Amino acid sequence: MSSTVIAQPPPLYNTCFNFVTQHLKQYTHIDCTGLKMPSLIKNSIIDYVVKVQGGFDDDEQLALLLNPTLIQLNLTGSTITDRLLLAVVEKCPNLKRLTLTKGNYRFSRKGLKALFGRLHHLEEISAKNCALIDDSLVAKLALNCPNLHLLDLEACANVSNCSAEFLKHRRITNLNLSHTSISDKFFKVLADSPCGTSLIDLNVSYCNITSAGLEVLHWQSLKYLGIDGCDLDDFDCIDVANNLAFVHWTI
Repeated sequence: MSSTVIAQPPPLYNTCFNFVTQHLKQYTHIDCTGLKMPSLIKNSIIDYVVKVQGGFDDDEQLALLLNPTLIQLNLTGSTITDRLLLAVVEKCPNLKRLTLTKGNYRFSRKGLKALFGRLHHLEEISAKNCALIDDSLVAKLALNCPNLHLLDLEACANVSNCSAEFLKHRRITNLNLSHTSISDKFFKVLADSPCGTSLIDLNVSYCNITSAGLEVLHWQSLKYLGIDGCDLDDFDCIDVANNLAFVHWTI
């Protein structure tokens, strides 16, 4: 007696979820809150569109899905405008992790000021290659986000040594300032500060850093160091290797 395996239909949730994500543009003018869509569904849609569809082209679509339960928000590949940043501030007060990197930057300094000044629970932020971010915006971020511990501002060329005065008060463990305008003075300010003694992962590749600047770092806590493209002819890489778990340095 032969047995026939009958394929089971996909769960109703999956069917509905796939339909909604494939027809998002049709819902641009529909208020998702009016439809009583659960926050869990909204968050899943955001995650799916960013990871599978490459982000949101329409900032209004994304703004409709934002909600207070969001703890992390990845805007990779999405069009990021002032309107969207203001929506994040108003609808996501509990946000802890935010990724702007590789987004389609269409915002202004005004939008960034609002974002950096009001997300008080933010712990991690990545905003690479953004010319609008300078020392004054780093100051606003540092002063308003007491729990900040990961800061990735790679290729934000207008970030300079002045930022150290504000970051030194935060216990930052992961700091990426590669391709920025910092120099040895940056580390001399951090030296024995809460930030200087908390750093675990540091990337200052292609900055105006010499061995004199690195000498003041606290090697007891530092485990990962990126120093590609720095002028370190007299730097003792063997001694460093004995203290670090990983050092990225192209001679």
